[in-house]
Amino acid sequence: MGFVPNYATISDRCGINTDMFGKAAIIELVMIIVLAIAGLVYFRYTENIIAVLHENTAKLQDAVSIQQATIKAQQDAAIQQAAASFTLQQNVSAAETTRRQLENSLKISNIAAMARANSADLEQRINIATSTAFVALEKLTTPQDRPAQSQSNVPPVNISPTTSAKSTTSNYQPPPRPPVTYSTGVTLQ
Repeated sequence: MGFVPNYATISDRCGINTDMFGKAAIIELVMIIVLAIAGLVYFRYTENIIAVLHENTAKLQDAVSIQQATIKAQQDAAIQQAAASFTLQQNVSAAETTRRQLENSLKISNIAAMARANSADLEQRINIATSTAFVALEKLTTPQDRPAQSQSNVPPVNISPTTSAKSTTSNYQPPPRPPVTYSTGVTLQ
């Protein structure tokens, strides 16, 4: 057998306590194990946070794409609404022009004077003019995508009870009297 050193005598000669090295080694080993466990826990924690962040990023990207699609749809709807508003404004302008023309023609043709001048066929002329006005109104107000349903299929009545051949001055009716106003503000007829 060869030479086997005696560690106890070497440590005694150098003044080193072996019990102290054993305790320090155990403490170092425990610290290494605790640090390894803490590193593993921190690694798993950061992995979970990164996974949650990836999920949130995907959700946000979906939300952004939905918002962009919504904004585009709203812009398209605004363009369509502006076009419809412009068309409506043109139609209103045309209707206003027609209204002014009808108003001017009513000012020009004094219906009361015409009635006094030729009362025999007044009702027939009024019926024909009313029918013509309603047809024009239907054409003006009916949208272009539907056909007009004319209500003027009934021919005008040639003879009515008020303009019959029997009517003479014997069924003359005086004009109505103006209303009477009393001091209390009540109006009676």
